[in-house]
Amino acid sequence: MKIFLSNLKTKIILSLIPFLVRYRAFNLLSFLFLLNLKKIKSILPKKEVKFKVIVLSKSGGLDDIIESQKKYNKNILYLNCSRAFIITIFNTIFGNQASNNIKFFSNQLKKQREEYENFLVEFLKVLKKKYKIDAFAGFSFEFKGEVELAKACDRLKLPFLLLFKESVQ
Repeated sequence: MKIFLSNLKTKIILSLIPFLVRYRAFNLLSFLFLLNLKKIKSILPKKEVKFKVIVLSKSGGLDDIIESQKKYNKNILYLNCSRAFIITIFNTIFGNQASNNIKFFSNQLKKQREEYENFLVEFLKVLKKKYKIDAFAGFSFEFKGEVELAKACDRLKLPFLLLFKESVQ
């Protein structure tokens, strides 16, 4: 039953995102974003939380963060964010085929990339102001949605950590 309810919540959230993106409802979108986050319980901080880091989940990368922070995490709350949230925003602005489009970085899509980045800047402003998000961590330098997210974070002086040691044994 718990899995069913979790899947239902995810489907509802993902179905609302395109509507909220089209109408630029940043407050509601940021609230849905928070509902989408899950604490990474195996690395909860040992002391009072000073920093909140959003981890854009990817199985191997998430395992690496957990392994590296088990002993050393004193005051950072790591929150797991499903990449489907960012992908849905991305696909709403670009269409479903954009992530596979080799012309993504060409001048043809420059206007849409700027629109997406500006949208993310406004969205992150709300998150940063209302919910005190301190950083993002991602694992893919190739995922086009995260490239623009990193740029938006840079514009707001919000750290975006790219960890590309994924699953190295």
